[in-house]
Amino acid sequence: MSGSFQDLYAKHLPCAKYGYPLRMPEPMSTLPEDYQEHGLQIGDVGIVDTSGQFDVLFNICKGSNNALHVPRGVPENFQPVQPVKDADVRCSDNAISAGPIHSSGITRHLQPDNLSRSFDYEFDSSTRAGAILILPSGAESNSSHHPNSFLRWQG
Repeated sequence: MSGSFQDLYAKHLPCAKYGYPLRMPEPMSTLPEDYQEHGLQIGDVGIVDTSGQFDVLFNICKGSNNALHVPRGVPENFQPVQPVKDADVRCSDNAISAGPIHSSGITRHLQPDNLSRSFDYEFDSSTRAGAILILPSGAESNSSHHPNSFLRWQG
């Protein structure tokens, strides 16, 4: 590990078992408008940069002429998998409840003078390093009803 904030964050938050933790989950401003509005999509392929943001390179479910692919193109001989239809996506609006998620060794306490406000926290750590994620509105999850259609894209 290079020791970046993203490396530290990713090292300490997998204990929560919600996928790979991104320190900056917002879509990059260079992505098309639908990504700015809806975020990452099933089929996105990319890399996590050192700041912790997911840089989408292409999407295996979208054709090579899709607006997402214009700046960088797609791999040679690219053939998309079947496009993902809304009916093929399992959505969970409250997959992760609102509030804090933290690595082991961190203890959460409500601030004693603000007990009525659920977003005021105090944390103590018994370790040299750790990570904390606070989700004010929780998080949603989208997954495919047909994950086997992606098997040919595994590395």
